[in-house]
Amino acid sequence: PDVEMQKRAMTEVGKIKSPRGIPVLTENLTNRFLRGEAAAGLMNQRTEANKAQIDAAIVGASASNAREFSGLTREEIRALGETEHPDAVRLLKQQIGRDPNKDEATVESLGKILKRKSQSYYHPFDFTLPLGQDPAAAGGAKLNVETIMSSGEQEQAAEAAPTEADNDPELVLLNFLGGDSPADVKDRAVQSIAEAHPPGIGYLLGLAGKRSLSPKVRIAIIDYLTRVAVNTQDKSMINRFLALRGRAGNAQVLA
Repeated sequence: PDVEMQKRAMTEVGKIKSPRGIPVLTENLTNRFLRGEAAAGLMNQRTEANKAQIDAAIVGASASNAREFSGLTREEIRALGETEHPDAVRLLKQQIGRDPNKDEATVESLGKILKRKSQSYYHPFDFTLPLGQDPAAAGGAKLNVETIMSSGEQEQAAEAAPTEADNDPELVLLNFLGGDSPADVKDRAVQSIAEAHPPGIGYLLGLAGKRSLSPKVRIAIIDYLTRVAVNTQDKSMINRFLALRGRAGNAQVLA
């Protein structure tokens, strides 16, 4: 069969918002050639009534595809960014860095999840806590999120239970900044963090001064802030950078 023709057909099915298309889209979520189009189309079928089931199907198929096909398509990555399933961040964390050509899409999906969480129940970084410590452990509120899992996913979770860092999109993005990805992709990760904590600049300066973060992470944030200051001709950033020097605590960051 003509794979390109099948891809176009699957895309057209996904464009039509109808319960009739859901079974065929779901069946093809693990098809080697059609999984991307199926994921994008299925996300277009989401409603308040069915989104939990669709999100679970997307996450379950993505977990299987990541193992079976050694990675996800851009459409699957974008679909994970739209889901509200708690395991989406863990899957995106596993994807990031696997294929540099898809890192930007992965960063954008993590940014979408982070922004949604920040608008609802996400705890902003508490600069008085060590990196990764749960604010609830320090007396803050803790939200219980029910996880929707298939039996296969439950077995996988039992083998390797996710940690807080696996499910925190901000920590995943910060860890990404410590790698060797291109500056423009790192800038997109920093921008995503800023957008989740408007107006953003003050929050980024706080992160840049946080000594528990690695120098490479802090330098990536400072580089982004520098480019923003130059592009916007924001002279007030000079004084902010001078204030940051006193909190550098590292020769690389100070430079």
